[in-house]
Amino acid sequence: VTGEKLADEIGYPVMIKASAGGGGKGMRLVKEESQILSSLRGARSEAKAAFGNDAVYIDRKSTRLNSSH
Repeated sequence: VTGEKLADEIGYPVMIKASAGGGGKGMRLVKEESQILSSLRGARSEAKAAFGNDAVYIDRKSTRLNSSH
């Protein structure tokens, strides 16, 4: 399954996260399909530079119903 297909199946917005990551490195918020390819490339590149591993995963971005926090 490609990143594009997975994001379409999950539904936008999605978060791309570095598998070996931490501290926000290799993390991208993708709000719409037109952003997915460049965001995947950027996240992989940043993850490779920071962690020596370009593996990423995609999660559904949760939205808060109450934004008072």
